[in-house]
Amino acid sequence: MLGSIGYFEAHRDNVWSGRPTDVQQWRETTKALGGDTLILINESDYTPRVNDSTVTFELHATLSDVTAAHPTVHFVFLEELSVLDAAGVSSTNMRQFTHPTGDVLYVTGRDSGGGLDIAAIEAMGHPGGVSYVCLTATASLWALVTQAIILSDRMTKAA
Repeated sequence: MLGSIGYFEAHRDNVWSGRPTDVQQWRETTKALGGDTLILINESDYTPRVNDSTVTFELHATLSDVTAAHPTVHFVFLEELSVLDAAGVSSTNMRQFTHPTGDVLYVTGRDSGGGLDIAAIEAMGHPGGVSYVCLTATASLWALVTQAIILSDRMTKAA
């Protein structure tokens, strides 16, 4: 399993999320960059669908639900360095990051901001492994862009 986890937010809260076209963009980007799994945490009133049998698609209500459903997967959380530093967790700059082998899911935060809840992630624990990666960008990026960057980085480093 190689895939992406993103938040599908309510369109009323973030006009750049919560649309059917967003789901297709996530799917196409995941697929084009070597992924086979797309997991969305649905925070909207809409039920996203993917009509592509080549990509495994899952919907969950929370990140905790996702980690419980995939206990042996290595989760890679992508976040801004300032958020990771403030949470007191060790992170690796993407340029130096060695991607895990085996089953891996890359997790981005919400487009509307707020980032990942690092304390909750740490409290969950995860036997499959957890990594925190900070991008070299000095500004916040859309989750879909972050997803494309990390999957592209994985493909490039594997070549």
